[in-house]
Amino acid sequence: PSLGAQAAAEQGVALERTIFVHPPAAGAEWAASLAALVEGFDVALVGAAPSISPTHVRRLQARVQARRALLVLVDGAAAWPGARPAAPWAPPDLALRATTRSWEGLEHGAGHLRRRQIALRVEGRRAGPPREHLVWRPS
Repeated sequence: PSLGAQAAAEQGVALERTIFVHPPAAGAEWAASLAALVEGFDVALVGAAPSISPTHVRRLQARVQARRALLVLVDGAAAWPGARPAAPWAPPDLALRATTRSWEGLEHGAGHLRRRQIALRVEGRRAGPPREHLVWRPS
């Protein structure tokens, strides 16, 4: 995922307990790499996934559930393999989307951007009904 270590630390993530992995691009190897990570970690933040077969997706989700782990898809629910309404296995456990709603700080074309309003949307198989929260963040 496009998550910076400094941004994560500023939000309270314990970097000494965090790893960042750039998985292989091929679908089957990607699924195998993620399955191996789930063996050692309770939570996996996943960026856009390559195209992989529904069989690999089901195996990966079974492994995640057996380990009582959590897959969090960051900014890319549409990129989740097989994300089709007709496929009950397609949604990830949790999908987070952040979109900027507005900026504050520029007055009549002058000044500095001070903060922005972000809409956070949470959805997925383990998230309950989809919901959206508005938050303000410094620029």
